[in-house]
Amino acid sequence: MRNNFDSLPPPAMGRILGIFTTCIHDGAAQLNPTMKPAYATERRGTEGLNVVAVVDGAAFHALQKMFSGFTTIDAVRQRMNALYGESMRFGDPGPSGLFFATTDDPSFNLGMEVCQEVVATFESDGYDAIGHPNGGAIEYTEHEPVNDDQEEPGFTNCGSEIHDLDHWQPLCVPVENGSSVCEVQSMLSPNAGRWTTFVYDGQESLKLPGPPSYYGDHDEYIRQAREVAEFSANMTDVGKVLAEHWADGPDTTAPGGHWYRIAMEAAKNLGLGLYDTAKLLFLMGISQNDAGVAAWESKRHFDFARPITMIQCGLGDETLESWLGPYLGLGTLPASRWQPYQATTFVTPAFQGYVSGHSTFSGAGAGAMNRFVGEEYVAPKCRRIEEGGSLFEGRVREGEPGYVEGMTDVPNNGPYSIGYAPATDVVLCWETWDEAAEESGISRLHGGIHIIADHIDGKAMGLKLADLVYEKAIQLWT
Repeated sequence: MRNNFDSLPPPAMGRILGIFTTCIHDGAAQLNPTMKPAYATERRGTEGLNVVAVVDGAAFHALQKMFSGFTTIDAVRQRMNALYGESMRFGDPGPSGLFFATTDDPSFNLGMEVCQEVVATFESDGYDAIGHPNGGAIEYTEHEPVNDDQEEPGFTNCGSEIHDLDHWQPLCVPVENGSSVCEVQSMLSPNAGRWTTFVYDGQESLKLPGPPSYYGDHDEYIRQAREVAEFSANMTDVGKVLAEHWADGPDTTAPGGHWYRIAMEAAKNLGLGLYDTAKLLFLMGISQNDAGVAAWESKRHFDFARPITMIQCGLGDETLESWLGPYLGLGTLPASRWQPYQATTFVTPAFQGYVSGHSTFSGAGAGAMNRFVGEEYVAPKCRRIEEGGSLFEGRVREGEPGYVEGMTDVPNNGPYSIGYAPATDVVLCWETWDEAAEESGISRLHGGIHIIADHIDGKAMGLKLADLVYEKAIQLWT
């Protein structure tokens, strides 16, 4: 997932986890009389088979369906060869891009067969395993923005480009740091709200209260925009670290993958056996799948603005205290030039604000963990971010790309100073899953890419989805 991030928007990451963990779950269920598969057929005559090999076969088929078009599938094939030796044989890729693996191991073969059923169920929505249209019957529709594209990177011409401040504007994002050349965003995964789900019924966005309207609830709209600007005005090294730790942007596995890693760490710390691990990962993966679908349906339905537009155009006549840019610390600037605490080649994600995907994924992740292991955060409770370890303002030494003497090689000595971040080590710790989910959602205000309504409603929706997933899943475990 990390190695193919550029091809996988957040809901696609959720879909991948949903399919992968369902394949594992339904494979394990074939050999456990107290488990039923979620989507695959329940098979008989599995006595004497090896559940580990069944899970390997299911996992392998899921990965080859997702990543056969990417060079990273080679690492998976090498892993299977190392585990199964000469019994694992790969033919040339067929028309579908799959490697048509064959093996002498009936347990491995069973896992592949089970996962084929799971994938077929997911792909019946007209999209492949990673969310690309697969020629199915579901009509694909592009998103048509209400507002005109941003022409100048970092600056919105509110008078000519913005037709409705309640709606999203595609930004023109610099192709590299300091470049005036930029590429205009288009909404990523515009049809993700139609993808296959486990419990989500496709109507959640219509039940949400919706974001504040510039025209119908002006004071609240401006209050929430100003609140994000105030996060920037009070930015500290801890705030930067929070924004970055939970950012899950490029070179990560998105918020769904972040929570999946947390679930794996918790399973390891708790010493869970194979079947309980399969159950926990299924809960996490399928919750992330449904969270992505629900959040993206909401984004498309409400098509709501991002803080950069709300601040630049809603507060445009004001002068603000704000983060000035990488290594520059805080200072004053016109609201019309305000920027979020993000990489200059990222600025703001290429999709709408309401609801926050981070908050929805995190609510779903925390809810899944709460229901299966209890409230205590039993993954590693703390993470250390070392001095100069910032993603956006990291220490750069002489001779390294991006080095600027007296700026990238010195620690900042406070918010109004230049230098790298953090100036000293920062340690983040969590005691409960809800605490982690709340921090993840609020980190998007530190980062300047969500208002509080995006977070509150997204997290609540994620928690509700996790409860529904759990209540349906336990019916499979009798």
